[in-house]
Amino acid sequence: MIGRQDIPETHIVRKGAGLTTHVMPTAREALQKRVDEEDKRLHALARMEAASEWLFSDAALIVEGATEQYLLPSVYEAICRVRPEEDSLAIIGPGGASNIPGTLAVMRELGIEACALVDIDFAINDAVKSNLLDEDDEHVQECLWQLAKMAEHDHDICIGDNGRPRKDKENPDGKRPAAVLREWSAQAGASSVTSALHEKLKVHKIWLWTGGDIEYHLGITGPKDVTSWAPFRAQLSERSYDEVIFDSRTVEELIKWIRGHVVTGSREANDLAN
Repeated sequence: MIGRQDIPETHIVRKGAGLTTHVMPTAREALQKRVDEEDKRLHALARMEAASEWLFSDAALIVEGATEQYLLPSVYEAICRVRPEEDSLAIIGPGGASNIPGTLAVMRELGIEACALVDIDFAINDAVKSNLLDEDDEHVQECLWQLAKMAEHDHDICIGDNGRPRKDKENPDGKRPAAVLREWSAQAGASSVTSALHEKLKVHKIWLWTGGDIEYHLGITGPKDVTSWAPFRAQLSERSYDEVIFDSRTVEELIKWIRGHVVTGSREANDLAN
């Protein structure tokens, strides 16, 4: 039994080819190497302490929020008939989108196959800040241009000096940035842009929700809390998933992608070691 306070200093020992073994760095060491900002290291470390299942997993799915952590295990099982833990897959929430690139790097430093799942705003914000996409990327710029056009006709949308939607202190009832991005993603002119950004981030093993967020694709319209999640999960256990999930085709593709690029990769590594 590993105590929560011991997790940051715990070494993972992995099998290598033949009879060799490799002692991986601790989570604290990996964070110091891969994450520059101290506050992000502290937040990531706290989350990793709280989600100790990654210590005993060969693969990890990094997610933004509580909706994913609550519902994805049930969605995963409904689609592929095995639970994530049966695939040695841990689902980890590092405490927000800004911590995802660093957590991905840390997992890989620890020898754990990892991928991430992000909302649409990640593409124009954190992906650029983390140098996964360039600020002058044609599809990032096209997105910003279309958002600016939306704001010209909707005074509830506030665009900041950096070209991104932001909260407007003078209009507290204005649209939140995430809501603006989701509204944009539903427009006809956005589909080619979201698809292109999706493909570019997949290169980094990051799946972008082209419809805005997980709630859109699952078909959840209520509050982002257990009052909406629990009934949805109950339906998944009682009915076929394609009757419950609004965009079942995209969600199927996501689960297949996770199993094909992360779970399979960890199994192949283990097979080579045995």
